[in-house]
Amino acid sequence: MQLVKSEEAVKTVTNSEIATKKKRAKVLVVN
Repeated sequence: MQLVKSEEAVKTVTNSEIATKKKRAKVLVVN
């Protein structure tokens, strides 16, 4: 159970990082 939860947590973190990178890229494009 803990391994599954940790894997899901890692996926969530990576997804949030990708989202922030996309937002930053959009901001850079706008600027």
